Amino acid sequence: MNFFYPWVSALSICGVMYCSAAAIVQVDLKKLIAYSSVAHMNLVVLGVFSLNLQGIQGSLFLMIAHGLVSSGLFFLVGFLYDRHHTRAISYYSGLAQTMPIFTTLLFLFVLANVSFPLTANFVGEILLLAGIIQRSFLTAFFAATGIILSATYSFFAFGRIAFLGLTPYIESHSDLTSIEFQTVWYFFFDSCLRNQTRSHPRYN
Repeated sequence: MNFFYPWVSALSICGVMYCSAAAIVQVDLKKLIAYSSVAHMNLVVLGVFSLNLQGIQGSLFLMIAHGLVSSGLFFLVGFLYDRHHTRAISYYSGLAQTMPIFTTLLFLFVLANVSFPLTANFVGEILLLAGIIQRSFLTAFFAATGIILSATYSFFAFGRIAFLGLTPYIESHSDLTSIEFQTVWYFFFDSCLRNQTRSHPRYN
């Protein structure tokens, strides 16, 4: 791993930059999330190849956290696709006015995707960067740049969907049904809270 580290780090940095740039110009919501996942997994590879405790712990934490967040984003995009049969970003706008519950959940998942403080992704990326910087400051610099690009395309897409004027292509927007809301809440919020409670020393 020490021998291949320069090659792997170079490929991973290229992967982070390329996928982030591709996500910025994406017009398909599902492809944007997919490119975001690839960029995050390139960061995970950098953390693993840092060969120190912080980097490996951060990689494991980020893999698990991003798996939940990415699944939640795909769920929400699927709810939109079921209603309007398109994933084009230009097709949607002004959803905050007509789908407040959907927009709120989407905002929470976007915050987690960009590693906002108090989210699991934040813990993973902080540990991961701490491990990478011990191995190479230059590699950590490019990794941090990829994280900034992640926030750029995530907030840009969210703002385009939620806060611009209502699109003329959609006559009506129906908010999440109770079944859809319960699905997202149970699998991505309630289950996480229960797991944290069960792992608390007081309950063991």
